[in-house]
Amino acid sequence: MLSDKEFEEYLRLYQKNPSSKIFAVVADALRARQKLDEALRIAKDGVEKNPDYAGGHLVLGRIYLAKNQPTPALKHFTQAVKLAPDNILAYQLLGDTYVLLKNSEEALKAYKMSLLINPQNEKSLNAIKKLETTSSLAFEDEVFQMKRLVPQQETDSKSPNPAKLPGDSPAPPSDQQSQESHFLLDRELSFLDALLARGEIEKAKERFDQVIKLFPGEPQLLKRMEWLMPQEIPTPIKPLPNREKMILEQKRKLLTNLLKAVDRARDRILHQHLTSTQE
Repeated sequence: MLSDKEFEEYLRLYQKNPSSKIFAVVADALRARQKLDEALRIAKDGVEKNPDYAGGHLVLGRIYLAKNQPTPALKHFTQAVKLAPDNILAYQLLGDTYVLLKNSEEALKAYKMSLLINPQNEKSLNAIKKLETTSSLAFEDEVFQMKRLVPQQETDSKSPNPAKLPGDSPAPPSDQQSQESHFLLDRELSFLDALLARGEIEKAKERFDQVIKLFPGEPQLLKRMEWLMPQEIPTPIKPLPNREKMILEQKRKLLTNLLKAVDRARDRILHQHLTSTQE
């Protein structure tokens, strides 16, 4: 949190140039001081003038969260990760907001993205464990025990083993069955991703062996298979980027952005020094 002296200095610079990106620092300092209405006014005006500034969307989203308004906060956190896909805080806040909106599936995706940038991020790891534990309790029968999906025709039939006439073709799956199958696949993919994120490779392999029997040839599962067993990937499947290379690339981008931020801070300090000298 900025000291009063630092805040006054940033406020002075903002008042000199309200269109500059300094609005984000001022608005966030006001948020920390619980002056939410004033913070919201400055942040909204700043984002309108700087729509491609990820930091502005991040600050505006945090102000909306402080005002217990997760829906508009979600909009700005989503925009922040689009503009700055290597921003760990943006993904964490996006996950937190989805939790408030009771959308655990999207929350898991956001937390997992933050782990791609920093696999050791404790907050995201703990959030994933908590969400996956909740999911395993809520869907134990149909997901984590691999409950077989039964076609609606079987459950509707009075005969336990209805006879099939020669030439009969399999009945198409009902809408309910398709929805259940899609739901099961989504849950299993999420569970596999969580195991991979936590580095529990052996558990992930065991789980994969069970799931692939239910969904043979499923492209999304084959992608996970490369992470688990790259030597067994079929030739026609296009290799995905190596996970370690992806993490290094994310870190490289993050470092580049940090260096740019340092350069901007240096220029700002130089500008302030020159301004004070002239005064």
